[in-house]
Amino acid sequence: MVGYAEAPAIELFAPDAARKGALTYFVKNGFAHDWFTGWQQPADTAIWKIEVVENGTYKVRLKYNCADGFLGSTMQIKVDDKVAGKTVKVPFTGKLYPSPDRVTRIEAYEKDWSTLEVGTLNLSKGMHHLKVFRTAGAPTAPFELKSVLIEKL
Repeated sequence: MVGYAEAPAIELFAPDAARKGALTYFVKNGFAHDWFTGWQQPADTAIWKIEVVENGTYKVRLKYNCADGFLGSTMQIKVDDKVAGKTVKVPFTGKLYPSPDRVTRIEAYEKDWSTLEVGTLNLSKGMHHLKVFRTAGAPTAPFELKSVLIEKL
């Protein structure tokens, strides 16, 4: 749920989303802490079902990783007919933190992430689908998405 005064900021994680196109999970299972990788095809889309509890303006951001080959591509967040988009201009390749597990885990290890400030959306109370997709550019490197951050302003 989005928009509670007691919790004005929420995070939508990749394993909680539906996906379209050729998106895959980093570890392929989509367990907790996993993330989407790919985002090279126009049809690649992540979709979350959200409930907005209060009308308002919301800041939207993406936690991401990408190499130079993705720069110039535009990522968009769309809720109904409301769209915010931002061209990726800064590459970020986060450090992967292995754990001293005795048995190799099947879940994703943690990694550093950068934040892309996408913009603001005026959202109305009710059920919606939030979609993240690429609209411009011809990337030669994948985009990795950990989560979507939504904050009521």
